[in-house]
Amino acid sequence: MLRIDHVIMAVADPDAAARRILDEHGLSSVAGGVHPAWGTRNRIVPLGSDYVELIGIADPETAVETELGRRVLGLIERGGGLLGWCVGTDQLDWVADRLDLEVNEGSRVQPDGQVLRWHSAGLEAMLAEPWKPFFISCKVPD
Repeated sequence: MLRIDHVIMAVADPDAAARRILDEHGLSSVAGGVHPAWGTRNRIVPLGSDYVELIGIADPETAVETELGRRVLGLIERGGGLLGWCVGTDQLDWVADRLDLEVNEGSRVQPDGQVLRWHSAGLEAMLAEPWKPFFISCKVPD
C-alpha cells in the first residue's frame, strides 16, 4: 500500500511558522524534534494520518555538511518553501528494489528524549528532483 505520508516545508523558524499556520488556518502543531545527522529540527502539523513537516536548522555546522541540510539552508535563504514530499509504504524493500533505490535508516529525537526511527528510500533522488517523492516506513515503538 502506498499513501502520501507528509509534505516537507523548509522554514527559517519552525515555531514561528507553526504559530502562523495556527493563526491563519486554525491548524495546531506539535514539536517534532531534532534530526542529529542532518542538523535540522522540525514541527509537525497533523492532518489526520498525514502531516506537514516544518523543517528548519538546528545545527548549522552539521547542516552544511549534508545534502538535506544544504537544501534546507538554500530554501530558507530564498524565503523558505516546498522541500519535497514523502510516500509511506509497508513494503519499502519492494518499492526500493523496483525503483533501484538504496534503503537508509533515519531518526529524530523528540523533545521528551524518545528516538523515532524509520527506513527510507529515494531521499537523494527527491533532493535532486523535488517533484519526485521519497519513500518511508516508520519503525513504530511497541
